[in-house]
Amino acid sequence: MLVRCRRQESHGRISGAVTIALLLTGAATLPAARAYAAETAPADDIIVTAQRRAESVQDIPLSISALTGAALEARGISDFRGYAAQVPNLAFGYTQSLGGTAQTVTIRGVFGQNTTGFYLDDSPLPGSIDPRVLDFERIEVLRGPQGTLYGARSMGGTVRLITRAPDMNAIEGSALGRLSTTANGGANGSLDGVVNIPLVAGKVAVRASGYYESLSGIYDRVAAANAPAPFRTARNVDSSHRFGGALVLAADFGALTVTPRYMFQRATTDGRALADINAGNFTQPRLFDLPEPGSDDWDLGTLTIGYDTGAGDITLATTLFGRTVHESEDFSEVAQLLFGTPAIPAIMRARSRVESRAQEIRYASDFEGWVNVTAGLFYQKSDNRLVFPPTPLPGVVPDVYSQDFRTRTTEYAAFGEFTFRPADNLRLIAGARLFDSEVRFAGSQDGVAVFPASFSGRQKENGINPRFAAQFDAADDVMLYASAAKGYRVGGVNAFSASLCEASLGAVGLTPDDVRSYGSDSLWSYEVGAKTRSLNRRLTLNGALFRIDWSNVQQGMSLACGFGVLVNGGKARSDGGEIEGIFAATDWLKLNFGAGYTNARITDGGGNPAFPDGARIQQVPRWTANAGFDIEADPGIPLTLHGDWSYTGQSYSRSNVPATRRNRPAYNLVNLRATAHLDRVDIGLFADNLFNEAANLSDIPSLAIELPGRPRIVATRPRTLGVEARVRF
Repeated sequence: MLVRCRRQESHGRISGAVTIALLLTGAATLPAARAYAAETAPADDIIVTAQRRAESVQDIPLSISALTGAALEARGISDFRGYAAQVPNLAFGYTQSLGGTAQTVTIRGVFGQNTTGFYLDDSPLPGSIDPRVLDFERIEVLRGPQGTLYGARSMGGTVRLITRAPDMNAIEGSALGRLSTTANGGANGSLDGVVNIPLVAGKVAVRASGYYESLSGIYDRVAAANAPAPFRTARNVDSSHRFGGALVLAADFGALTVTPRYMFQRATTDGRALADINAGNFTQPRLFDLPEPGSDDWDLGTLTIGYDTGAGDITLATTLFGRTVHESEDFSEVAQLLFGTPAIPAIMRARSRVESRAQEIRYASDFEGWVNVTAGLFYQKSDNRLVFPPTPLPGVVPDVYSQDFRTRTTEYAAFGEFTFRPADNLRLIAGARLFDSEVRFAGSQDGVAVFPASFSGRQKENGINPRFAAQFDAADDVMLYASAAKGYRVGGVNAFSASLCEASLGAVGLTPDDVRSYGSDSLWSYEVGAKTRSLNRRLTLNGALFRIDWSNVQQGMSLACGFGVLVNGGKARSDGGEIEGIFAATDWLKLNFGAGYTNARITDGGGNPAFPDGARIQQVPRWTANAGFDIEADPGIPLTLHGDWSYTGQSYSRSNVPATRRNRPAYNLVNLRATAHLDRVDIGLFADNLFNEAANLSDIPSLAIELPGRPRIVATRPRTLGVEARVRF
C-alpha cells in the first residue's frame, strides 16, 4: 500500500541522553536490543510512519526499533524469527494446536493472543502470520500500547511490515537464489525475484515479486519399541515448501494516488516440525508410520487511496484477507491409552478458516502552525471457524471427537491524536480511541470422548483508550520524552470438552461454566525515554524505561484433560526497559547492540489457584540482548562481512503454576555472512545458527490429548550452511 505523507522537520535530539537513560534505570546495564548495522551513512535518518506521518525515528516520543530493507538484506533475514531476534523485549511462543495459527508475539511482557498488533502497510493481519521478508522498505516495531492509532490488538505494541512502493520512473529488479544444507536434515533451496516497470512515466507503475522455498525436514520417524510391526525409518518427515508473491499497481494523478495490491502465500508441510520431549531430539518413535501433513494458505487484497489536500493527507485503506490452515496429528497412542484397545492407526485432523475485511479512513494534517492532528474512523469484521471433522478409531468407534466452532467479531472505532507545539523545543500529544466491539460465538461438539453439546453466546463492550505524551528537545540531537497510554483487548470464548475436563477444572476450583467465556483485559503503560546522537552523529543511542499495570489478565491454563483454556487471572505488572545503539566506529566498521529487561509477573491472582501471586507471566524472558557488526573491505573485490548474536533468557511455557509449568532454557544464536560484490552480482556465503543451538521456542498443544510425558516442542533449526547469489538489473 502507498500512503502519501510528508516528512516533518526534525527537531532536537539527545546527546547526553545515554546518561539520562542510564540514570533513569539506576544502572548502566539497562535493557534492549537491536541493531541496524548495514545502513546508510550515520547522519542519515530512518524515516518511519509509526504515527501515520513520515518522521525520523529519532523524533518520535515512543520506543521504536526499525530495520531498513538494506539491513534485512545484509543479514539475510527472510522470516519472523530472523527479525524478532533483533528486537529488544520482543518474545514469542506457540500457544495453539494448529501450527499455522500458533505463533504468539509478546512485547514488554504483555503475553497472549491478540496482544500485539500486526500490520502489512495499512492492513491489520493475524499476529500468527509470517509473510516472507521480500521487497520490504523496512520493519517497524512499536513498543507499548498503540491502541489510539492501531486498535484493540495493539495492547502491548505493534509490528509493522512496510513494503516498497512502485517506482514511477525506473525499470529495475533483482533475483536471489540460495542453496544450503541443514545439520540433521538435508538440502534447502529458494528462489525469489522482484521487478518494477513504469507503465506511464511519472504516473503509473507496476511492481511484482515472487518466491519459492523448499526446506529439508530435520526429524525422523522410527518404529517405537512397542510398535505392533517394525517399519522402515522415515527420514526428514517435516519437509516443507512454500511459494507466493505480490502484485501492486500505483497510479499518481497529482493530488490523488490509487494503489491496489494482491499478495498470497501457499505453504505445505509433510509433517509437524516438532521435537519430542526436548528441543535437541530429532527422533519421533511411533506405533505406525503415519504422516502428519499440513498446509497454510492465505490471500490479501488491499486498495489504498490517498489525497493530498494541501494541508494534509486523507488516506482510505481497504483490506480483504482470507486464510485456511489444515493440520493433522497421529493419535494412535492416545487412543490406545483412552480406550484400552490394541494399537490401531488413527489420525486426528483440524482446519481453520479466517475471513476478515477492514476499512479505515484517516486524515493527517500538515499545518505550518503549532498544532497538527491525525484522526479517522475504523471498521473490521472477522469470521473465524475451527473444525475438527469426525475422528474415527477404525473398528472401534466412528467418532472419537468432533467439533465445529465459529466466532464472529465486529469492531468500530473513531480515533484522533492532537500534537501541540507551544515552544520550538516542546511537543505535547493527546489522543484517544473510542471503540465498540461485539463477539458472537456458536459451537458444537460430538463423539464418544465427550457429551454431545451445543453452545452459543454474545459479548459486547465499548470504551475509550487515551494516550498522552510530552517531548522535549534538550539540545541538538538530544530528545527526552514521557508517555502514558491505555491498552485494551476484547474477550472471547473457550472451546473444550466439558465432560472430559470437569474433573480437571474441579482440581483448580473451577467449573465448565466458569470458563465457557473470558472477559476483556486492559492495562496502563507509563514510559520515559531518551533518544540521542553524539560523536558527530556516529553514535546513536536510545533508551526507555516502562511500567505496565495490567488488570483482569487473560492467561492460558493447561488442563490435565489435555485441553487448554483462557481465563481472567486478576492483575499483573511488567516493568523494565530497553537500550539500543548504532556506532559507526570507522568508515569500514559499524556496530549495533541492544538489551532488554522485562519483569512481568502476576501481582494478584484474583483467588484463582491457577495464577499464584508472584508467578512470572508465561513465555516472557527477563533478558534479551543482541549485537552485531558489519565490515567493509576492498582487497581488489569489494567485500562485506556481517555477524550477529542474540540472547534470549529463560522463561516458562504453558502455565504459571509451578507444578505444571515447563521451563524454556536460555539460548544464544550466532549468524555469519560474507558477501563479494561484483558489479551487479553479489555472491555470499552464510552460516545460520553457527554453533548449532537446539533452542526450545515453546511446547505446542496437541490436536488430540498430549501423551503423558511427551510434550512436542517447537525448536530452532540446526546449523545451516549455504551459498547465495543476487543479480540486480
